[in-house]
Amino acid sequence: MPEATAAWLKRTQTSSEEVASCEGAAVVRNLAHELRQPLSTIEMLAYYLEMSLPEHEAKARVQAERIQRLVRQASWIVSEALRSVEGPFAPRERVDLDEVVSEAVAEWGRAVPVPVHLELCDQPTEVIVDREQAGSLVKALLSCIRELGGPAARLTVRTEAPPHEAVVEVNTDTCNIDEEELDRTLEASGAPQPTSGSPAFLANAQRIAEAHGGTLKAFLDPVLGLSVSVALPSAY
Repeated sequence: MPEATAAWLKRTQTSSEEVASCEGAAVVRNLAHELRQPLSTIEMLAYYLEMSLPEHEAKARVQAERIQRLVRQASWIVSEALRSVEGPFAPRERVDLDEVVSEAVAEWGRAVPVPVHLELCDQPTEVIVDREQAGSLVKALLSCIRELGGPAARLTVRTEAPPHEAVVEVNTDTCNIDEEELDRTLEASGAPQPTSGSPAFLANAQRIAEAHGGTLKAFLDPVLGLSVSVALPSAY
């Protein structure tokens, strides 16, 4: 085969593979977008079902908790599928982190009827990110803190703009876990496949943060409560 023909065939094959990869990534993104809302709703309905069942309905309560666990596992699978197609095809854009946080909190609140107090920074918080992934990061932080804080958790989301960074932090002052339990959660989030609960939410948030050059931190204070924050490089 002439060299020119071989080179043309190679370029054609590479181009076709890139197109297929882009199309496959678009399908996964659309599926993830459509699945996240009903999964969140099912999890919350199962949660309230478990809370409303009387103590003597032990078997029903176990099944309701099992539904929540399976939904979290499905959510993790969706997040992993989305992560697998992100990379060179992930759309990055310059966005206002305050705007992304506000939208994510509103969307999360429609599926999880838990009050959230929002404190937005009065300084510029622009970052260069995949907008949808940034929203998923915020919702993962909210879900993690809600689970660790328990049913009575009072959630606060705030943004900050230290030099060269934009930070989103989720906090609850009603958390009843201790340092040892927090350490176990952080350790579990680093497992190869954390399939449920706060470790899965933390793992998802950390992967998104690191993919955008950011870092995740969690800390527990006797007065301020539990906080998980993500710092992303500023666009400035």
